Amino acid sequence: SSHEPSSPYDRYVPYFPSPPMPVLVEPPRVVRTLRRGDIVEVSIEKLVIGGFGLAKLEFGGIPIRIFVERALPGQKLRVMITQKKPQYAIARIEAVLAESSQAIEPKCPYFSTSKMINEKKPSCGGCLWQNLRYEDQLTVKHHFVEDTLHRVGKIADLKVFPIMESPEPWFYRNKVELSFGYNADGHVDFGFREQGKFHSIIPIESCMIFDEKFPMVLDVVRRYVKMADLEPFDYAKRPDGFWQFLIIRRGVKTGEWMVHFV
Repeated sequence: SSHEPSSPYDRYVPYFPSPPMPVLVEPPRVVRTLRRGDIVEVSIEKLVIGGFGLAKLEFGGIPIRIFVERALPGQKLRVMITQKKPQYAIARIEAVLAESSQAIEPKCPYFSTSKMINEKKPSCGGCLWQNLRYEDQLTVKHHFVEDTLHRVGKIADLKVFPIMESPEPWFYRNKVELSFGYNADGHVDFGFREQGKFHSIIPIESCMIFDEKFPMVLDVVRRYVKMADLEPFDYAKRPDGFWQFLIIRRGVKTGEWMVHFV
């Protein structure tokens, strides 16, 4: 017998469309960008204006230029990022992994050599390229001038002649500025600022770019400072301190010396 629907709605079978197949979408890949404090290994390509060594690195698939303080072309370095900008970063050397073929032994005993960097020894923050041959320094500076005029200044047809060498590449300066602080024994002393630090000094006995009689003058000033028995000035620790800076100037023609305490 035929089935009679008990309700007029029974004759309609509801239609439920099957759900669409899920589409698998990979989540966006999170790319970690270079940050301040990161340690990376780089190879220095060349020197650029400002005395930085230029390295190019791809970090997280993003190419970035890294300017390394006191680096030489050809060096392979482990560096720490100290400043990060959208298009570039600035770094300091943590270790020298491979030396440059252009590197030489500096004359100054306080200069930051690769050995001193690797052994974490303090060094002077004064000179920049004492470990680079003087002839190579002139070539680099010549390229700086060419790059500034041709690329930045858009002067393409201007010829730049080679730089004339100085007759006195050593002991040529007539003024030096030193800072007061404490030496390794805890006594009041003066010297150049330690590289990368503001509150630490490197006491010196000589300077290869100042006058050859500089050691004798330093000896007299040290005896005077010791006899005065006054503490050095420090913004945070000793705002009531006396010594802050020492400025020494020599008269090239007169032979006179000026010692100025600040």
